[in-house]
Amino acid sequence: MDAGKETIFEERRKARADTVKIQFVTPTQFNVVDDDGNLKYVGCVDPVDCTCHSFINMNTPTYEKTHPEPAKCKHIYKAEYILEVSVN
Repeated sequence: MDAGKETIFEERRKARADTVKIQFVTPTQFNVVDDDGNLKYVGCVDPVDCTCHSFINMNTPTYEKTHPEPAKCKHIYKAEYILEVSVN
């Protein structure tokens, strides 16, 4: 995938991150929950990881060979945003 497409998809994931509900378990680990508070996915900001299908499908061996860090899903973007806001 070329850099232009990657940027477009990254911006879309960031825009969709607004709908995500995050509960932090530790300062870097979080749970993604639905509207009823039921667990959907588990993730981590450092090192970057998430159990959602998007994160798993984006980070193929080919992608990992050509990129210095994993592609981030909307859940990770939301968690990073919450951490950034809480620090400032």
